[in-house]
Amino acid sequence: MHSSESSEVEVKDVKNAGMPRRELLRYFFAPKAIAVIGASATPGKIGYQILYNLKRRFKGDLFPVNPKQEEILELKCYPSIVDIPEEVDLAVISIPAKFVPEQVRLCGEKGVKAVIVIASGFGETGEEGKKLEEEMLRYALYYNLRIIGPNCHGIYNPRTGVDTPFIPERRMAKPEPGNLVLVSQSGAFLGALGDWVSQERIGVSNLIGIGNKVDVDETDLIDWFKDEEETGIIALYLESVKRGKEFIRVCRETSKKKPIIIFKAGRTESGARAATSHTGSIAGVDAIYDAAFKQSGVIRAESLEHMFDVIRAFQRQPLPKGDRVAIVSNGGGFGVVCADAIELNGLKVARFTEETYEYLRNRFPPHYGITNPIDLTGDGDKDDFKDAMEAVLKDENVDAVILGIIWQGVVLEDEVVEVLAKVVKKYDKPVLGSSPGGEFSSMMSEKFNRLGIPHYPIPERAIKALSAMVSYVRRREEFFRDEE
Repeated sequence: MHSSESSEVEVKDVKNAGMPRRELLRYFFAPKAIAVIGASATPGKIGYQILYNLKRRFKGDLFPVNPKQEEILELKCYPSIVDIPEEVDLAVISIPAKFVPEQVRLCGEKGVKAVIVIASGFGETGEEGKKLEEEMLRYALYYNLRIIGPNCHGIYNPRTGVDTPFIPERRMAKPEPGNLVLVSQSGAFLGALGDWVSQERIGVSNLIGIGNKVDVDETDLIDWFKDEEETGIIALYLESVKRGKEFIRVCRETSKKKPIIIFKAGRTESGARAATSHTGSIAGVDAIYDAAFKQSGVIRAESLEHMFDVIRAFQRQPLPKGDRVAIVSNGGGFGVVCADAIELNGLKVARFTEETYEYLRNRFPPHYGITNPIDLTGDGDKDDFKDAMEAVLKDENVDAVILGIIWQGVVLEDEVVEVLAKVVKKYDKPVLGSSPGGEFSSMMSEKFNRLGIPHYPIPERAIKALSAMVSYVRRREEFFRDEE
């Protein structure tokens, strides 16, 4: 375990001397010039795909480095990074592992501030690979540059055009700009998760693969994005945490500003062994992680699916001010399932004010259920849903609403989606929904998602996501009280 922030290595004779190591992180995400060491002229090679992706998107200067080529993709190619006449902020290294430390040294001589090492064959392979990592880190500390990787996909930033994951676009759609930073210790998962958030129309500020974490780790990144204005949600897939005490401190500080959602793999003995061989990490005892996450305000996702359910809720709805939940549905069974799930997930079924009950009694026929859950039955139309939602969202005893629409009836009009989206936007309370069913229900759920109301195939998933939001608000309030 190391802490790059506290290194005593002397750096006074190098070009980046005096620049705080934390501040060097900005050059990963917003460099003015990038060099690709190991750029290839052969389509299908990793060095070709990285250069191709960057040429399409990156808004700054781009320099291929390959001693065997004079030009790649109509860009002048240089035999070494030290031969590039202009300054280089970020270098992406895609060459065999045994040659990487020397290239990191040359990056240091050049004054490069940030390096992404794509190559595998390091600590995850055994002792020889660990020695290569140690040599890289020595150069990184001596020359005062930062390294992400090795054994990673690097960074995708839709705003600046940094795009180092070596994945063709036909295999991974590129997410639009948004407020989510998604960090993955697994490179393969980074591609899958990036494709997933793109399909779900979840915008990102950055996708980041950190691999073996020889230098930059999850704590560095959480600390950086804590103050980054374009990031509102921090989500991570992790197999290990490198600096426990520092991690807890940084997460507590960050949780006061924005939610941190972590899916931690390697929970079992078998998973821990797999994590060690995968990224060279030691997964640790799961109970310790569980306690650390609770202490630091981290939302622990139960699965990848749960992580994205929670992300969607945080990205599209306001934070709840309390734990009292109203249920509005046109299915009696749906309401019963929700009432159970609400209590089982630490929330409360709201008790409406007398004024709300009075309105509901006068507005709806006797066979509608007007206590919480509200059951509009199979007779409920778009106006019934609109008026019921208006009533509960106005109620001072309601902090959040679960909306359930059963589409298998014939009365309810398709237009209810647009009608309810307009109602929800008028109030500063979270509304999450569910429409169980098949193809038509899924299509209508997608309409809700596009209009900003997170919708899930089953109500329990919506309630678990809401519970995560409530837990986050509670923990954040505790952290602020601790300061008083």
